[in-house]
Amino acid sequence: MVKIPCNKDKVWIDFAALPNAHPVRTQYYLNRANDEPDFARAGVMTNKHGDSVDVFVTKYIVGSTLEDLFDDEEVYRLRTKALMQLDARGLFMHDADVIGNILVDRDGRIYFIDADQMVIAQRQRLTCAPSFATEELEAVLEIQYQAMAKRAMKRCRRDNDYLRRLSALRAMRVQPTAMDITAARCGP
Repeated sequence: MVKIPCNKDKVWIDFAALPNAHPVRTQYYLNRANDEPDFARAGVMTNKHGDSVDVFVTKYIVGSTLEDLFDDEEVYRLRTKALMQLDARGLFMHDADVIGNILVDRDGRIYFIDADQMVIAQRQRLTCAPSFATEELEAVLEIQYQAMAKRAMKRCRRDNDYLRRLSALRAMRVQPTAMDITAARCGP
């Protein structure tokens, strides 16, 4: 499957504006998350104006989103299993609850198909520093979660989901000391 970067008006965009979604970065995370070295790769296509555009090519998965299963217990079980798989591979996905980011094929195998909000897990950060794109993504997410939690509190609703996400994000962003880091970066 080829993913072409488009904005909401279906105009092709440059990944330079979205470093966390750049094909080279997402290729690294999806290949690692799916434990398949050739699951995804970065590519280049030519648009109708003759300009080169970065694209993202992934393996095509015949399957269903977790939400297509219609059983809340099964969705919860599979999402938990997916997150445990990610953790075992040293990764964390900030948007694991977004519909369509996780697929299940006919044989019950779980696939991750979106990695723009996938990052190195907290425990892995003791040996690797997160990439620039990860740092930028998490800074944006922190501002977004703060705003959403503040809006919820203004409506006299304590939104524990955003407060929980904000707390987890802040815990993840605690930087290890230089002595703790044995490798400069853990990927793109």
